[in-house]
Amino acid sequence: MPTLVATSDWDPNRPHTEIAAREAANAGFRLLDSDFRRWGLSFVDFLSRGG
Repeated sequence: MPTLVATSDWDPNRPHTEIAAREAANAGFRLLDSDFRRWGLSFVDFLSRGG
């Protein structure tokens, strides 16, 4: 199952999130925009191609 793992620059768990994205099969990683109001735009391409 395609999975998108995302986090922000300021997330204290970012290093762990990046590791999880690398280690998980079929996972991609996305660094979210610093403006949380734009986070939804970060997922459009992933969702439009069906994962």
